[in-house]
Amino acid sequence: MSKLNEIIIKDMFDLKDEKYRQFHSNLCPNTDNIIGVRVPEIRKYVKKIIKEKPYYLDEIKIEEFKYYEEVLIYGLYIAMAKLEQTILFEKLDIFVPLIDNWAICDIVSGSIKINKANKNAVYKYIKKYYTSKKEFERRFFIVMLFHFLEDDYINQIIHDINNIDIKDYYVSMAIAWLISDIYIKYKDNCLQFLKDNNLDDKTYNKACQKIIESNRVTKEEKNEIRKMKRK
Repeated sequence: MSKLNEIIIKDMFDLKDEKYRQFHSNLCPNTDNIIGVRVPEIRKYVKKIIKEKPYYLDEIKIEEFKYYEEVLIYGLYIAMAKLEQTILFEKLDIFVPLIDNWAICDIVSGSIKINKANKNAVYKYIKKYYTSKKEFERRFFIVMLFHFLEDDYINQIIHDINNIDIKDYYVSMAIAWLISDIYIKYKDNCLQFLKDNNLDDKTYNKACQKIIESNRVTKEEKNEIRKMKRK
């Protein structure tokens, strides 16, 4: 094992919280490699790596990764290090295939910073995962769409989620979550979509349920959405 990999693993075990490990392991089924370090601690650790180890992305050995936290650190470094666009895409090409659970997918996707100058380029980049056969690569695409909930992209987003392969559970749940956010920001667009879409009943009803559960939706609106649920 490389020296850097050894250092990171040791540091993670020093930060281990057993209660959190048990809690988070329950939230991430089929994941038995969690050390148990809370996300705020990992973010602080990544900031330290960015400052002290600018060679990290070239020195770390991803083929030696054993633990959940190693993959998360790698992804958060990519998201937080303010990489030049070409390098960002090159490193995401390496990271995204490593995703094997919803938590790493969502934490890293939500941490990637997108500015107006590179927004179109990022959308074009993530579109490569739109047709992926891998569940978490498609989820990565969907969760990244939260960065694009604005006028210039809303119609494209609705088109994409209406036509993506949703047979896998974590893809279906991400789409339902995204639709609930679309409802908050683009109610009319969302209602039109809910009336005419390609969603399976489970995903459709889960999207309705997430809208109903939102604190940002009025009681009257919730009642209307309840009526729209499929039998």
